[in-house]
Amino acid sequence: MTTRSLAVRATLPIAAALAVLAASCGSDSNSASTTAAPAGTEAPATTAAAATTEAPSSSAAASSEPAAPGFAVPTTSCPPDATQPVADGAPVKIGFVGPQTGPLAAFGQIGPGMKVVFDKINADGGVDGHQIELVAKDDAYDPAKSKTAVQEAIQGDKIFASAIQVGTPNVAGTRGDYEAACVPQAWVGTGFPAWGDPANHPWTVGGIMAYPTEATAWTEFLKDKYPDGAKVAQLVYNNDFGKSYQKQFEKTAAENKLDIVATVAHEPTSDLSNEVTQILAANPDVILGETTSTFCTNLMKLARQGGFTGPIIISATCQSAQNFVAPAGEAAAEVYTIVVQKDPSDPAYADDEGMKQYMDDVAQFGGGADPKLGNTATGYTIGLLIVDNLKRAAAMEGGLTRANMMNAVWSTDLELPLAIGGKAKVDGTTDAYVAEYGKIEVFDPATGGYKDTGFTVDLEGKTGVFTP
Repeated sequence: MTTRSLAVRATLPIAAALAVLAASCGSDSNSASTTAAPAGTEAPATTAAAATTEAPSSSAAASSEPAAPGFAVPTTSCPPDATQPVADGAPVKIGFVGPQTGPLAAFGQIGPGMKVVFDKINADGGVDGHQIELVAKDDAYDPAKSKTAVQEAIQGDKIFASAIQVGTPNVAGTRGDYEAACVPQAWVGTGFPAWGDPANHPWTVGGIMAYPTEATAWTEFLKDKYPDGAKVAQLVYNNDFGKSYQKQFEKTAAENKLDIVATVAHEPTSDLSNEVTQILAANPDVILGETTSTFCTNLMKLARQGGFTGPIIISATCQSAQNFVAPAGEAAAEVYTIVVQKDPSDPAYADDEGMKQYMDDVAQFGGGADPKLGNTATGYTIGLLIVDNLKRAAAMEGGLTRANMMNAVWSTDLELPLAIGGKAKVDGTTDAYVAEYGKIEVFDPATGGYKDTGFTVDLEGKTGVFTP
């Protein structure tokens, strides 16, 4: 296939998709739009007094100058401690609330990945004299448990900020707790588009590619692969996460000769046997895995066992080869995903300088963390972002406060060693989405890595902000 880019053609469809999704989300029984707490009043986000700092001396990331001053999170309704600097010598506590048990337990490895960076920075004296302490809470991907865990983290542990909280309904159900306490809910591990809404919810920002962006890219890719049309089946995780993919793909598919022959939802307790049987009965050409974690692995195995030999496209949340794809063995052949991060188990990156630094850091500071797991690498990347945000916040007028931390988050412009596009950038005014670059790649069981299909998703700075 010839090299293709989504950079120009998908810009307008995605912008429209965000608006469509915003309007349609309200009908979901557990929709983010109905469970999220009252809006904050932020405006887009460059730091009002951000000082330029050098790259973190003990990380592989390179920090660029912040964008021109333009926004500061409103603090008039915040408790007083939101604008008070961390006490001299006190630790800066970063919370990680996510599944460490249950069917999505593999995402628990994100915490140890972050801790690699924090421990490395701490060995050099920390940030502005403060040690960084990771506070991990297991919610088993249960929104009710998330609520309790977040309240414990904010009220009991007195976290300074949260990082990469996992799960769309989990983030939605706790966003109000963070807003009321004025605690940054930074770089959440969900691509629901509402996390790019600085004007109304300034204390929350997304950390992965928006799901409508992914679903639109799938459509463009399938148009190339099947110019005469194709029959597509969807396996949908039955929550806002899966429905985000479903709604956007159904919109774009209808416009592009892609016939959806089955849409089958699954619950978190399912082994997928019945769901995959229903999908195969529809005789699709392509299966979309609008799900995550080991559900992706099970989908591959069951579909191949049932005789399906066509392409399976899985969510980018499943891109980790070692965590979710390679365990399917030969069933992972003809499995496609949008790759946004260099995979540490992929031999293609063995000589990559950023990867070598990552491997060295995990070996020295990992405390037994497995460097080959993509979720460890994800945590490492988020750790670099958090350290950059903390350093720039500490350099602002008023020092290391939670408000300055959120201002620093919203003015991020950072080179990341493991990012496929190399850059993490948001400004809060015109660009509220940090992950807008990736490549659709196909897994090769023989090498244990991905092969480039020639299809690039390049929407850096083009997906705008969420419009409720």
